[in-house]
Amino acid sequence: MTMDAPLRLFVYGTLKRGFWNHRRFCDGFVSAQDAAVCGRLYEMPSGLPALLVPEESVLAEGSADVREDLQMQEHPGRDPADAFQAATAAAGEWMRVSGEMFTFDDPKPRLRDLDWLEGFQPGEPCFYRRVLVPVETSAGTAAAWTYIIAEEPSRDWRLLRSGAWPEEGGPGGRD
Repeated sequence: MTMDAPLRLFVYGTLKRGFWNHRRFCDGFVSAQDAAVCGRLYEMPSGLPALLVPEESVLAEGSADVREDLQMQEHPGRDPADAFQAATAAAGEWMRVSGEMFTFDDPKPRLRDLDWLEGFQPGEPCFYRRVLVPVETSAGTAAAWTYIIAEEPSRDWRLLRSGAWPEEGGPGGRD
């Protein structure tokens, strides 16, 4: 175990338990909880999910400094519960997106590998942004990192109105 704070990560797609990227990138979690964020979930033509969240719910942007990111996770400057409430109170365009929140005790190698998987490079134009968002669980609301799309979705992306991926009968696959 390291001296760093534990890493909290919200996942909504192939990193969830039972899906193909979980074993390689998320095995070894300390805890896992069903969780939700405020946002919109899309399915791209590839069949993969993509998350968009309201900018007002972004508590911080991911950086190349893992210690700084973990410190921000523990002390985000805004109360995650208040940020979650504000985001859900916004106009009806946002919904509850369901997923899982994992806690890890190896944040440095974990974030390095996850950033690589998602193609996230701090300060560079990327398809995904790593952001700190309020995540609601049965135990309360906490700040956790997740990967969201950096641009508005394309017209050929399908909005998943259920807020979950894969939708029943959809192309998403398990391990």
